[in-house]
This record gives sequence, C-alpha cells and structure tokens, in this order.
Amino acid sequence: MVSKGWDNLMVGVIVVSDESKDISSRDGMNLAKNTSPFYKAWVEKSNVDITKMKSAIKAHDIITVGEIAESNALAMHVTAITSWPPLLYWSEQTISIMNKVWKLRNDKQADIYFTIDAGANVFLLFEAKDEAIVRKYLPQAKIVNVLF
Repeated sequence: MVSKGWDNLMVGVIVVSDESKDISSRDGMNLAKNTSPFYKAWVEKSNVDITKMKSAIKAHDIITVGEIAESNALAMHVTAITSWPPLLYWSEQTISIMNKVWKLRNDKQADIYFTIDAGANVFLLFEAKDEAIVRKYLPQAKIVNVLF
C-alpha cells in the first residue's frame, strides 16, 4: 500500500544468504507464539503500528515509515531470540549492516532505515535523495525505485 505520487521512495535489498533456513518462517513464528514472553507485546505493537504506518505512507513520511518498519522488525526478531529454544536468523553480516545503517542515520548522513524478515537478508528503506550515500556505504545493495 504505497501512496500514489511517492515516486522517490527507494528500496535496497542486501542478500546476506540465499541458503534455506534451518527453521522455516512459519515454524519459527509458531515457536515464538508458543514460547516467547514477548510475542503478545509484539502483536499488540503491530496492531498500533499498522494505523501509524498507513498515515505515514499517505504523508510520504520516510522517517516515520522507516522508524515503524525498523522497530517492528526488531521487535519481531526479539520474539524469535526469546523463544525456546532461541532462534537467531541474523548473521554477523546482518548485524554489521544494521550498525552501518544506524551510523549513517546517527551521523545525519542519510534518512535510511532497515527491515529484516525472518531471515538474514536486509531491506533498506530510503528516498532518492539518499541513494548516493547508500551506494557509497552499502554498495552490495540492489536498489529499486518503488514507482506507484
């Protein structure tokens, strides 16, 4: 659900691993649902986030969209990490990319955010004005312009 006219929205994909996961997303989610003490809080957070996300998308507000996407992805991974047995989808490279994104943002170089599904691969969210920074510091990203 990307709002019409947000033609400068960009997505970068960094494939960290193309190997299949030891535990599928579905099985991992069931494990989290049944054993993570944070699963319920993540579901509640997601219900609040969706309303905020819809407004942010309509407003073409990359900062709010990015903050919600990144925060929700991290919260989802907390449920996996706190499952029993623990499930960590990230690799060292995933964490390195997360740290680069945070550094770029904290240094005020770019409004760039990440999201990570149940895996090690990283998806970057940013606007075209920050594409050169992304290409410079995260050259492995495959970048597409999301035209709607």
